[in-house]
Amino acid sequence: MKDREIKFRGKISYNGYHRFSGEWVYGYYWKDERDRKDYIKESEDIDGLGTFEHTDFEVDPETVGQYTGLKDKNGKEIYEGDIITYDTAGGLTAKVVWKNGGFVFVYDDGVENITSECWYAPMDVEITEIIGNIH
Repeated sequence: MKDREIKFRGKISYNGYHRFSGEWVYGYYWKDERDRKDYIKESEDIDGLGTFEHTDFEVDPETVGQYTGLKDKNGKEIYEGDIITYDTAGGLTAKVVWKNGGFVFVYDDGVENITSECWYAPMDVEITEIIGNIH
């Protein structure tokens, strides 16, 4: 099995640099112990030739989610907190959460809003597409 890329996303918590509050940023997640704030270090190839600019963006910690290593049918990366649809369960929707050392698809089974947890290996899932996220 191929190792998945470890990266995170989060929403910027203030306007700054060339980005705006509420905009998603992707990269390495870290917490500054001095100011107790959460950051994502985003790397951008600024000239297309491998010259990278690294920028730390302060993010809202409630919006931070880790990349699952999976992509939907459109090639879009799936992160913790995304809402997806998938074919193996009859087209149900699910929320992607981290639990007990792995990603779990938690879905509404249609009976009085009871949620069920489904554990799947990446090869067992036919993810149709991302339809939103919890933020």
